Amino acid sequence: MNVKDALYVSTEPWSVSDPFYQRSYAYQANGRELFYNLIHLSAHRGVLPVAYQFVKSHLKLSKTHFYPPRRALDNADPLAVFAESPRPSLSDSIDFPACIEQVTPLLQTAPRWLDHVSTVATGENEIAMGLFTISEHLNKSVLTAPVQHWVIASKDYSQHPGRVSAVFDLAAVQLALAQFPRTFLPEILGFTLAYCQQPSVLDLLTAGLGDKSHQDLRDPLLIETAAIRAGQVSALQGLIKRYETDAQAAEYGATWPRIQQGYALYEQLTERCVKAISERWGRPQTDEQLIEALFKKLASSARGHHGQALLGGKKLDHWFAEQPFNSREFMAALTASSYVNLQAIERSPLFALFEFKGPMFGVLNNEDLGLLKRWLEAGGRPSAMRPHSIQTVVGSIAREPQELCRQAINFETLSNRDLFYYLVNSECYPEVVDSVTGRVTKVLRLARWLNKVPFKVYKHDRLDQFIATIYQRGITGYQAFKAPARVSKATYVWGIEQLAPTILADGCWLQGVSQLQFSPYQAVGDLLQKIYSDEMGNGDVLKNHPCIYRRLLASLNIELPLVHTRAFSAHCGFLNSAFDIPVFLTALSLCGNRFLPELLGVNLAIELSGLGQQYMTLRDELKYWQIDSAIVDVHIAIDNVATGHTALAREAIALYLDQVQMIQGSEVMNQHWRRVYQGYSALNTAGARFKAALVLQYLKKRF
Repeated sequence: MNVKDALYVSTEPWSVSDPFYQRSYAYQANGRELFYNLIHLSAHRGVLPVAYQFVKSHLKLSKTHFYPPRRALDNADPLAVFAESPRPSLSDSIDFPACIEQVTPLLQTAPRWLDHVSTVATGENEIAMGLFTISEHLNKSVLTAPVQHWVIASKDYSQHPGRVSAVFDLAAVQLALAQFPRTFLPEILGFTLAYCQQPSVLDLLTAGLGDKSHQDLRDPLLIETAAIRAGQVSALQGLIKRYETDAQAAEYGATWPRIQQGYALYEQLTERCVKAISERWGRPQTDEQLIEALFKKLASSARGHHGQALLGGKKLDHWFAEQPFNSREFMAALTASSYVNLQAIERSPLFALFEFKGPMFGVLNNEDLGLLKRWLEAGGRPSAMRPHSIQTVVGSIAREPQELCRQAINFETLSNRDLFYYLVNSECYPEVVDSVTGRVTKVLRLARWLNKVPFKVYKHDRLDQFIATIYQRGITGYQAFKAPARVSKATYVWGIEQLAPTILADGCWLQGVSQLQFSPYQAVGDLLQKIYSDEMGNGDVLKNHPCIYRRLLASLNIELPLVHTRAFSAHCGFLNSAFDIPVFLTALSLCGNRFLPELLGVNLAIELSGLGQQYMTLRDELKYWQIDSAIVDVHIAIDNVATGHTALAREAIALYLDQVQMIQGSEVMNQHWRRVYQGYSALNTAGARFKAALVLQYLKKRF
């Protein structure tokens, strides 16, 4: 299978509809803002054009002296260039925890750029599976930062002036690349190779610590992390060579320059981070910079609280309403006002406002008040020259609507068959995500109306009993096979073809669970990720469920186009309703965390459906007709109730509801349980039309 067949690189620029592109004007193209918005992507999908151009801008700025030679693909020593990398000279006050604090955004976003290399569109591709395997290994190498993911996801974290902007630039690039795995595939390959071969920002900072003490002060976990990264170099080099061969066969032209550019992107941004952090530590932020940042932070919530109060002849509320807040002029006006007594700072009327019973008591803490006092004692006026800082790509991005915009598509009017193509290719059609929420909601609403929740007050033992009852009902209904089979071989062959849109998209409902890594439900996401990894065969194409099913199709001489192509969804052999289930499941995966409880219920329903009478009888009859039963066998094995996917699905639900109860109480937990069950019931609801069509067509055809 060549690269053009599955994990292709489009020769056309990434584009979106004009209405979607217009939404991007609400977002700023700087690392701090992008870092926050990409973590919260489900609520800020309009940021995607900005993220795309942010990556493109950095790629254009990458310097050729960072480009690796061809021998980087054959270098047996992954860290051979470590000694050549610039090491910062750090003061005695800097220690390892200080280094960790500065690079935490990088630790928590590496290797997140590989999160979406394996999706419905690429699930059968060997290069995608190879990258997925590498990603699985690299995720084990992430050094844990002493900050919770949900803290990093806060707006204040990314806006904190004590953290350098260059770090957020690199972190934003790492998050942005994850959204375009097919568009930027060559660059991602180069970026990943550099990540594995080159020292990280933390490596270089700790090397600086070692230089001043004449010993290796690296944390053992840091050394282990470097070793795990190095261990993936050989596999990655092999993938790059394979990709270049496939790309050449597909007449894509030279891909090595783009791979070099991705490699240089990592190196250059890493160097920039080290320089920026070293500069910050060598020349700490001034009181002026800190007070300016404090005023900016307070301005957003200060509007509407000051009545007719004036500063510099302008109402205070007008100052705070300006976007962006003009902090420099505000500081100058404050210093020149009657609120400040420059001759006796402590007696300034300004400080009385913050005393007990004063109108601004509690707005500033003692540390903030001390900072304000020091700044005023130093003169209080903003300096004419801005302090030097490392340059980053910030401000307005270049707008090129003629390149990035295309005609809008009315997804609402499309059938599930037609919509399937756009959902599978949502990277190229990000607007489709906004349109599918309604379809998901309709299925869930119908499921709630048709199905009564088995118990309204949630308890763990009740969930266990519910699962046990469903499982026992399925097991006890099974009877040992007696020839002949109930239906003909031709019927099974036809049915296997009809199930292709669903099984070739196996695992699709979980392809977006990496979004949970920055939420309070990270542990829930880890359980779901384990299930998804198994569905993908943990990167092994022999165990990958879509690949197993593709081999089954081939053994029956059923030739189907690849899932991401228009030809697949247009295949005339499929019933229209064959796309109902995969469209519902794929749409659900693209809706972010909005339907998390429903997703947990759907997941349990899917895993339980692989057990019991139906699958065991199916296995027996397939073997009778000498049809490969591997896809059935693997589900019976890994979906087991004791230690398999059903057990993981149950654990994920229990953990999620425990967390909801802890944060929001029992009443809300019970509401979320009803949503979980609604999702559980929705699988049958989504597939009802397809099941009816299968029966109807069977009665018509009488194979």
